[in-house]
Amino acid sequence: MGIVRHFTLENINLCKKQDPIVLFYSSTGAMGPSGLILVMLENEDIYVANACRYKEKGYKEIVDSLFKEFPLLNCISMPLVKGKIKIPSSHEYIYLGYGNGAIINKGIINKYKIKDFRSFFGFINKIAKTDVEKVAYAQIELIEGL
Repeated sequence: MGIVRHFTLENINLCKKQDPIVLFYSSTGAMGPSGLILVMLENEDIYVANACRYKEKGYKEIVDSLFKEFPLLNCISMPLVKGKIKIPSSHEYIYLGYGNGAIINKGIINKYKIKDFRSFFGFINKIAKTDVEKVAYAQIELIEGL
């Protein structure tokens, strides 16, 4: 079962040592979890952050670090970058609609039949055994002193 955690500068350094099997980004203003950055690692642990909090104290460093350490997030957040950063042949970019996109391991796509926003979050929630959107926003609201 995947554990949902909020990204911190410390755990970003630990996470970058594993290959992500899912990278998700929801544009600020998108339908659904606006600004959500989600990374699922091979062990199915899920890490989240919210780009909408970019201007808050301490949060800019977290978001900037995520885009630096996981450069594939740039392919999702800025579609023009897709040609400049090579997506591994083991992964595929999927536009999930309404400002939401993901780069997902092809084996996961086929196994869980991911094709749109609903099937994507159905898969994520099944792995985490919880509603990840609610958990992500609850964790973000609980963090103090950023």
